[in-house]
Amino acid sequence: MEKKVRVLIDNLTQKTKRGDVRWRKLDGVDCFELKLGATTIELRRECVGRGAIVYQFSIINGVDDKLISIQEVHTAGQRTPAERKDLFVLGELVEEVRSFTLGVTGIVDKLLAEVLLGGVIGKESV
Repeated sequence: MEKKVRVLIDNLTQKTKRGDVRWRKLDGVDCFELKLGATTIELRRECVGRGAIVYQFSIINGVDDKLISIQEVHTAGQRTPAERKDLFVLGELVEEVRSFTLGVTGIVDKLLAEVLLGGVIGKESV
């Protein structure tokens, strides 16, 4: 991976963690985009079977030409991303974008607050 692209991905990951990037969820499962002027950054996450996940990062110009397209494949039994951070930069970015865009942290916080209240939880509505 070209050094400039790696720096771009690392910076997008950090800004996404801070909530400084406004990603938009596209139609389809785990597809996201970020518009920067006439340029679009597109991220995809796809489970392809047998525990494999493919992460894709694309930079698309204003006339829909893919200028850069990079893929990472994570397979079952592979060393964890924490152990191989140099090889798993796209996975980290996509998972951060997914979590932020879908509001995962807020949902988990609400569920945790409810569970910690005590008493019966998970009653069905009548």
